Amino acid sequence: MRTLLFTLLCFWQCSAQAANYFVKDKSCEAISEQLTIKTQMSLFQSDSEVKAQQDLRTEALFEYKKIKNSLAANSQIYVKERFVMNRDVNQESTSSNSIKKRLFYTAHFTPSKHCNENQAMSEATFIAGEHTFRILKSKEKKITILSNSDDRPAFKKFDSKLITSKHFFDTKFGQSTQEVTQLLGLHSLELKNESKRIRVYGRHHAFHFVNNQLVGYQFHLNLLPMQINNVLTLENKELKIKLSNDEIVEAATPIAPLQITALKKEFADVETAYYKSSDTEVDQRLIGLSQGQLIGEIAFNKHCIKSFIAKNDGNIDKNINTSLKLTSSSEDNISVTPCSEFLYKKADFIAKLKLFEPISTNNIKLSALANYFKQGHSWEFSGVKYNDPIASLAKLGNYDEFFDSVEFTSQYWNGYFYIYDGKLLSAELTSNDY
Repeated sequence: MRTLLFTLLCFWQCSAQAANYFVKDKSCEAISEQLTIKTQMSLFQSDSEVKAQQDLRTEALFEYKKIKNSLAANSQIYVKERFVMNRDVNQESTSSNSIKKRLFYTAHFTPSKHCNENQAMSEATFIAGEHTFRILKSKEKKITILSNSDDRPAFKKFDSKLITSKHFFDTKFGQSTQEVTQLLGLHSLELKNESKRIRVYGRHHAFHFVNNQLVGYQFHLNLLPMQINNVLTLENKELKIKLSNDEIVEAATPIAPLQITALKKEFADVETAYYKSSDTEVDQRLIGLSQGQLIGEIAFNKHCIKSFIAKNDGNIDKNINTSLKLTSSSEDNISVTPCSEFLYKKADFIAKLKLFEPISTNNIKLSALANYFKQGHSWEFSGVKYNDPIASLAKLGNYDEFFDSVEFTSQYWNGYFYIYDGKLLSAELTSNDY
């Protein structure tokens, strides 16, 4: 890999750097045929997706230049790109290095003219992915581009990994959501209605609020389902519990029977499990505990989006279910409906859509979330449903089947459907207007 990157860097430095790249610029006019480059990369859960995207753009540009031989001075290249992540190995494991992913990249390069020079990007800027930042407004031909470093709370490490029966990472019962946010930063999941709210930090820590006051804390290794864990920022805490006698119990290490007894005296609910540490030894470890009032059910708007037409569909905005929202390090404003739909909202319309297999609620330890999905059903996309045959896509657009997926293109949406035994299981689609 190091040799390949060195070769690519040398190739760029030895080539003319006059070409400019344009994304989402509708003023570009094609002057020759579009060239499509597809590439992919395997990575683990702990690997940086941003770095992987940059490497795939690098590889695609290298292949494009090889085909084109050289780029003319001041040439304009319009680029349409799509990333699709497929997680396919050992999904249920809690170890970040045991979850393997495959990142697919498709780039369409079109030599163009009359592009808006105010939106021109150098090769380095395009590879860095700065065009994926949020374009907020255009004023006097100047485009204001902001990254995710705005005034909202940021993901951050807790200053303390320690909890007691009365304090949870420096928070305590009775504090407001604003006070908890100041201490813990940005949450990765929120399930709420007007009076009840649950916020999850990382993947394993839930804070329960009633009437804007913290009333309960919950830790569990199986707090959330795999489909949600896969899109959350991986920031799990090595939980340490300080008992009233000042003894420290660590969740990641074997726990003694006396420690379990002590924990049960100070916490409302304690759960352990046995782990095989060697061929002859088995350890008991803490996998869950809670304190205070836990919210078991949250009333919500049960409406699901079944049809996606254009970005200006008047029904989309008002019908989006906002009860359950996720936030990751690379995406924000992700709404999740109880009908197996992930809706990525950008600039007041749905920019990306993920349809996933029905979630099993048997092992979800966050009860309110389990009840949320129990009231939903499998996804439906403009008449095409979960487990329908691949051929059903023909009524919506064009598709090309290969391996375990189907590349789908239509007037409004492009992307991939993932398949098994000739049937549709899940999908990742991007709006053509985004």
